[in-house]
Amino acid sequence: MSVTRGLRAAVAAWGGVALLVAVVSAGGCGAEPPPGPAKLGQDSTFLVQVAMNEYRAGRYEAALRNLEQARAKAPGNRDIQYLLGVVLIERGEYGRAIQAIDEGMAAAPNDPELFNVRGIAHMRGREFDAAIQDFQAALAPERRYATPETALSNLAATYAQQGRVDDAVATYWKALDLKPSDGVLRTALCQTLLDARRTDVALRECTRATTDAPQYAPAFDLKGDVLHTMGKKADAIAAWQKAFELAPKGDFKESVRRKLIALGVNDPALTGKRKDRWELPATVPDEVDPTLPGPSPR
Repeated sequence: MSVTRGLRAAVAAWGGVALLVAVVSAGGCGAEPPPGPAKLGQDSTFLVQVAMNEYRAGRYEAALRNLEQARAKAPGNRDIQYLLGVVLIERGEYGRAIQAIDEGMAAAPNDPELFNVRGIAHMRGREFDAAIQDFQAALAPERRYATPETALSNLAATYAQQGRVDDAVATYWKALDLKPSDGVLRTALCQTLLDARRTDVALRECTRATTDAPQYAPAFDLKGDVLHTMGKKADAIAAWQKAFELAPKGDFKESVRRKLIALGVNDPALTGKRKDRWELPATVPDEVDPTLPGPSPR
């Protein structure tokens, strides 16, 4: 699981827009606000506000169109370039995102948030060495990043994608030292531990994540994955049931539903019948079902 931080929550801080990242991809984001819209006229400020509303609704093309109009009115503005980079990353246009962020760096060459977001573009584009360089640059003491756990979590995710599990785990621990109650971040650590088959530690961290973030469905889903890997089927079912109850409608909820069905749970969403409670199978299998889907992509 890769928890990419520094996109939507950072954007949410701009103009007071309230956003919550779905992770997944996805996923939980950092809470670092970029500096406010400096030197923007009324017209360009309005265009950025409209763009953020479109972004929040997942209409990235419309968001991009409004930001490009704002850029024409305020060329070289750091905030507009930053937000352009964010939207382009969401569209999968990593090269254009890097170019937009580079233009923002001309106005703010030591801005750690720009390094962090450019690192995300490199990471999503699988340019891992460049991503690591940017995240480390964001963390340089002289840049005084207000929320260094943001870049640390992205650095850890990059290490994990490279297969550098020990480096990833150590970096997640550094981030959690700074923000120990961040359940989304702890869930990412749990995923890395599960991928490394360190199931005992993974279960401990997933359990802590569900305590710290009791409304975060992916934490319960991942806890179910860990328990299922350990052969604890009844406990896995309980965790997945909670994830299903918390998850909004969509692909993620459907993936949890399939896991429950694979273990024989009578799913009210599948039958269309109203149930006051879940019905467990008469016998929970002791062996791992080879047809059971693996952990949901995040």
